[in-house]
Amino acid sequence: MSTECLSDDEWSGLAKQLEDYHSVFSKFWSMGKPTVTREIPTCAVSFDRAGQQIMWTINPDFWSTLSEKGRLFAIAHECMHVIFSHGIRSTELLKTMDAGTLNAAMDIAVNSHLESHYGFRRDEVEPEGVRYIWLDEVLPGEPAGKSFEYYANALLRKNPDAKLKNGASPNRESGGGSGKPQTVDDHKDLAGFGGGDLADMLKRTLDSGNTEELAEIAKSDATPEMEKGAAVAAKGLRAGKHPGDTVLEIASAKWIRPKPRWESVVKKWALRAADEFAEAPVWTQQSRRIDPSIMGDCMLPALGESEGDEKRRIRVSFFLDTSGSCISYAGRFFKAARTLDPRRFDVKLYCFDTRVYQTDLKTATVYGGGGTSFSIIERHIQAEMASQGSAYPHAVWVLSDGYGNDVHPEAPRRWHWFLTAGGSREYGIPADSHVHNLSDFE
Repeated sequence: MSTECLSDDEWSGLAKQLEDYHSVFSKFWSMGKPTVTREIPTCAVSFDRAGQQIMWTINPDFWSTLSEKGRLFAIAHECMHVIFSHGIRSTELLKTMDAGTLNAAMDIAVNSHLESHYGFRRDEVEPEGVRYIWLDEVLPGEPAGKSFEYYANALLRKNPDAKLKNGASPNRESGGGSGKPQTVDDHKDLAGFGGGDLADMLKRTLDSGNTEELAEIAKSDATPEMEKGAAVAAKGLRAGKHPGDTVLEIASAKWIRPKPRWESVVKKWALRAADEFAEAPVWTQQSRRIDPSIMGDCMLPALGESEGDEKRRIRVSFFLDTSGSCISYAGRFFKAARTLDPRRFDVKLYCFDTRVYQTDLKTATVYGGGGTSFSIIERHIQAEMASQGSAYPHAVWVLSDGYGNDVHPEAPRRWHWFLTAGGSREYGIPADSHVHNLSDFE
């Protein structure tokens, strides 16, 4: 095995793009760089109990046929199998149903969910000449949003002969070229997902902010018996007994949810900002495609290349209060600033007391340590705008205990405050700005 077809840049780039669909997808994908083998036809996910991690495997030939959207879909598809606990749920059913029928049913549930909830389009994700398994094509007239067990029984009703445990099904092809629908991935290692080891790993690695959403995702493929069993287990009345309720129990049990890290606020804002502050067209005399001799006084929108990449990036400023009560948060505050993609965000980092000190993202040196002035932040921003001819920052992040003087920002709703434990918002923080109490986080 090797990693011959997946560079570090592609691996990390896919992780960032997966955030646009769901952070759980990105989290699972980031657990380890996939290995490459031709021993499986497409791709697969497995659980390494010894290493306590999710393992990814991809066939380089299959990977090369996928578009970028197709690769994101394949990754999300694997994640959904894990979230739905398809492997362990299928264990008992394999005693009476053939693997092909179950494989098809699992893909119906997953593909239908990804298409309806996350906006994936089948014409963008299928390799050329290949058809995946879609509910309306394989089981026309059957309702969406049912469990994979429901779809397995529907397939059996449609093809009674498939009930024989023969290892193949007329509803599922293991390879392309036949024109028949095929599964996205290889399911043979899914049975390894489930039980206490997986539950412990998910508790350690998933952000608690994901758990309620994770529960809703899992419920979309759960049977009523699973939901009831998970709810009882979550209350500590007994260990989970129903196959496949591992994820539901984790997501339903309030007592196992740690508080989210406050840095996640910055991360979520960045995802929204990438869309909200996307580059807008500027008006110019000359179109890139139309002869200027026929333009006259007409003005058309263009992409604004004259502004330059530097000026088109989203401007973000971080200000750390370096008084004694806040200095211990410096490392995490600076690390949160570094999570913003420098290709899209122009990040500037400052310390402040009664003066403002610019510091460097690489060294993150802390300056100051005296009293606290909030108004000095706005004065610094205005002075920088005047000297550099720049616009007001798209976001101003301040970490402080809240004890400073009044500040009247030009754009108060662009200010985000992290208040340390015991801090106050009554001493100068504008009412229109956003306040996040660190005590609400871990």
